[in-house]
Amino acid sequence: MLRPRAASARTTAVVASPASAHMNTTVQESGTATPEGRAVEPATQAGDSAATVAGYQFRERFTQGAVGILALRMGSLFLAMLSSILLARLLGSGGYGSYQDSLAWIAVIGVPAGFGLDKLVLRCVAEYRARENWAMFRGLVRSMRLGLLGMSMLIGAAALAVLLTIDDFPAPRGFLVALLVLPIVSCLRLYQAILQGLGRVVWGQLPELVLVPLGLVGMLTLIYMLSGEGLGPKSAMACYVVASALALLAAVLILRPRLPVAVREVGSSYDFSTWTSAAGPLVLISGLQVINARSDLVMLGLFSHPEELGCYAAAQRSATLILAALLAANGALAPMIADLHSQGKHRQLQEVITRSARLTFLAACPVAALMIFWGDGVLGFFGTDFSAGEPALLLLSMAQIATVGMGSVGLILMMTGHEREVVYGLGAAAFLNVALNALLIPRFASEGAAMATGLSTLLWNAILAYFVLRKLGLHTTILGRWR
Repeated sequence: MLRPRAASARTTAVVASPASAHMNTTVQESGTATPEGRAVEPATQAGDSAATVAGYQFRERFTQGAVGILALRMGSLFLAMLSSILLARLLGSGGYGSYQDSLAWIAVIGVPAGFGLDKLVLRCVAEYRARENWAMFRGLVRSMRLGLLGMSMLIGAAALAVLLTIDDFPAPRGFLVALLVLPIVSCLRLYQAILQGLGRVVWGQLPELVLVPLGLVGMLTLIYMLSGEGLGPKSAMACYVVASALALLAAVLILRPRLPVAVREVGSSYDFSTWTSAAGPLVLISGLQVINARSDLVMLGLFSHPEELGCYAAAQRSATLILAALLAANGALAPMIADLHSQGKHRQLQEVITRSARLTFLAACPVAALMIFWGDGVLGFFGTDFSAGEPALLLLSMAQIATVGMGSVGLILMMTGHEREVVYGLGAAAFLNVALNALLIPRFASEGAAMATGLSTLLWNAILAYFVLRKLGLHTTILGRWR
């Protein structure tokens, strides 16, 4: 079984809510451990002094580590919000709903197409780079590229066959065009994972997080300036496909000069049994993440009309801004958690976790207040016909600020080798999410989807916070105490 070092967490691109699916095998280098895996520090004066020093070091390391990721995340969120506003104004609530519905379906069918395998590539590339095993590196990249292309094209062909044979299949407008995104996004995430595994974390996130929305904004602005008219969902989706293709080309150009020279000078070696056994849990986690993130949009599209879905999608996009501070913090927090846990420094780890939770919560509160108390004004940027999404925005915003207050629960479990507990929490939340959406959407429409998403999000965070406390003895919330 492939065992990446804890230090490889430095190359991991981390996301939140749900947390990243990157797995780490944690090694205890000092101190002892309880049966649950909680590190116990030796009761020495040096340990107490280290806890004091950690408080002074925290701000410097946290700030330095977060600057690059913060700039990238904030730029990405700004561009994503801008592209959503442009799309909403050009398409209207109905067209925007169909556009978001198509993207949600692509995310769902993209799971069996291998959308979760980029985490495996990142993990293996970091390990092969550390060992300078360039033959395995080359074999992994070649096999994954062919496998992802083949699976995405196979899934796309199957979806196309379903649409052609079932006349009344409830596919949203623009879905056929959206199928072209499957192989493009699969390859894009592959190249991004390679970059991140090589230690180019910011470069490895730039194409999808910045270049795709930037290209989409540019094309939408140009079309609007030339025509002065609105778009249809198919045309908007075509713009997204082109933007994704350009981002893929950029990722290839970024990666090429950064590949180690030794990779081009060796043959390929393969370890399919190891890759297959490691891929299963990662794809499972990615699938559960997609269910939690997209089931509300897919089911609202099935049970409601596109205008309702468009208003809900605008509310969902707006509420995501509350997570900006948590997303940025996780990028800096991941290596610190891995380092402190591997050294058995439980007291310093508790201090870092609590400081991070409180700082991110304070940063998120003004954004949450804006969404909760001025939701109608925020949705007004999308257009006059999006005000119906205000109740959903209120519910989603309350759930998101509660998520920030719970801390980086998923990240902590991932960085300390407790991936199984993350799967348990994700599975329970996904089941509740689908069940509540099926129960509440037919009766309450978008408000029902918001309630289902909010409750499942709270459940997921509560379960993971319990596992962190039980397995590691750490308090993740803003109320956590110093140790």
